[in-house]
Amino acid sequence: MKILSKKEFIISHSFIILGLVFLSIGIYLCFENYFLAWIPLIGGLWTLFGGLCFTAIFIFRKTIKPEQNLQTTKLSRHQKAIQFLRQNKTITNNQYQKLTALSDSYATRDLQELENIGVIEQVGKTGRNVFYQLK
Repeated sequence: MKILSKKEFIISHSFIILGLVFLSIGIYLCFENYFLAWIPLIGGLWTLFGGLCFTAIFIFRKTIKPEQNLQTTKLSRHQKAIQFLRQNKTITNNQYQKLTALSDSYATRDLQELENIGVIEQVGKTGRNVFYQLK
């Protein structure tokens, strides 16, 4: 189970607290034989259910894409780049984009990560003349 952010916690728990307040008012009015006691009872159930739904949505939304899957995806992209470099000796940003179906900025970031960990080195400074090769 994932931990909620501060904003998500406040939203979901304010619904739950509001629902409990409405429920307690409705129960009190039922004991007092008040004719319209069903209004706060239904409102309390509705908001309490809404708060529980918000909490469930926030928690399950975070568990759908765990960070481990993102790391595995990045690792497989890096492996594709290394395999391509072993076959072709060099790779450009455009080739890496086509190989991994990434945008220019993500491809650049991935290639920089590979360079930072010492797997590849950049040849050229900027522009079309830049390519990468294995170290």
